[in-house]
Amino acid sequence: MNFARAQKSYNQNAIVQKEMAKKIFRVIGNFSQSPSRLLEIGSGTGFLTEHLMTFGAREIFLNDLNPNQTEFSDVTFLEGDICEIEIPCGLDLIASNAVFQWIDDLGALFSKLHSSLLAGGMLAFAAFGPQNYKQFKTQGMLNYPSLGELERLLVQNSFEILHLEEELKTLYFPCAREVLEHIRATGVTTFSTTGRGMWTKETLKTFEEAYLARNSDINGVELTYHPVYCCARRI
Repeated sequence: MNFARAQKSYNQNAIVQKEMAKKIFRVIGNFSQSPSRLLEIGSGTGFLTEHLMTFGAREIFLNDLNPNQTEFSDVTFLEGDICEIEIPCGLDLIASNAVFQWIDDLGALFSKLHSSLLAGGMLAFAAFGPQNYKQFKTQGMLNYPSLGELERLLVQNSFEILHLEEELKTLYFPCAREVLEHIRATGVTTFSTTGRGMWTKETLKTFEEAYLARNSDINGVELTYHPVYCCARRI
């Protein structure tokens, strides 16, 4: 992840992530409209935070690997890896946007979050599914959990599924190189055909020609996003 370096360009380029924040907030509103104590995991530049703040919660905890990048200071900020840091208990909402695909052991995290929620508390998140960046699957990108895997892990950790869905979104670019620039601008490493993350003139040219041939139509050069949305209640 290169989010710290991409902070300035992230807000302009993270089009899908911004839409995901709006949608998961609407999903949360279908099941809870007045959380008292909430935690956001991976607050980033505040796409989801700005929506969560409208709940008027008594206590708001924000977490991110980097220092607080949101415009909100009247919160308790918890810097660090959510899998390692101590988080408050007695929460009635834990929310996250475009973060959980980076977690190596989601089952362990779900167990930890379950312990921090009140009985009946909610875990709601938007993340990315297996077809995210599917055009790069041969180039070492992340493996993403399927809806079935998410459901299994949540049920194993005593959550009741309230909402679970997925969708595909396709962005179009004038050329393959702009696809790479878009991905980099959102803080994600792009891998060369060597799989080592280092591009040469030769590998870049080979990539552009192959990508254009495989992933373009009359609309332009394609890049696929696979958002997934989940809302679950602690049993």
